[in-house]
Amino acid sequence: MGQSSTRSVVAAIACAVLALTGCSGGSGDGATTPDGSQSAAASEAPASGKASASASAKVEPAKRQEIAVDEVKEVSTTDAAYTLTITKVVVNDFYIEAEVRLVNNGTNALQAWYGGASSAPRLFDDRGREYPFQVQAGGDNKSLRLEAAEGLDASLVFAGRLGPDVKALTLDFQKIDPAYNQVEFEIPVKSS
Repeated sequence: MGQSSTRSVVAAIACAVLALTGCSGGSGDGATTPDGSQSAAASEAPASGKASASASAKVEPAKRQEIAVDEVKEVSTTDAAYTLTITKVVVNDFYIEAEVRLVNNGTNALQAWYGGASSAPRLFDDRGREYPFQVQAGGDNKSLRLEAAEGLDASLVFAGRLGPDVKALTLDFQKIDPAYNQVEFEIPVKSS
């Protein structure tokens, strides 16, 4: 093996060791906890030798919550007629699902949600946090239109962990199309 290839191998091993040390929190700078906060480095432990409660606190998974909603919005204008029903919302550890039914009651085609931030339903909480809509696999930038008398049942998935102090969620469809102007649902949440 030549001197330059030996140096390359040694440099690659050194980079790997540094990367692994950084990932494990072994750098002494403090590790990032699952909730994204910084824990104190070992050198910053109290003089008594006991770790502080906040440094050793474990983040508990959110309790699964099923919230029966069964709220219906019926819209009938010159451009569109449809019924949108939210049957339930399920709060999971790292995402939120909304089960919906959309029926086109009109004679014209109706634009439904599709992959893309500019035309997706929005979910946000009473603290101002927005949970990003997750496009179904293969749905990026594809359009979903319902013809007259067509309907669909769907689970809309939004990424993010619900905070323990959240008391309400709002599911908003206004960005999808002008036909959904002022169509939103208020969903009460039990505090954990």
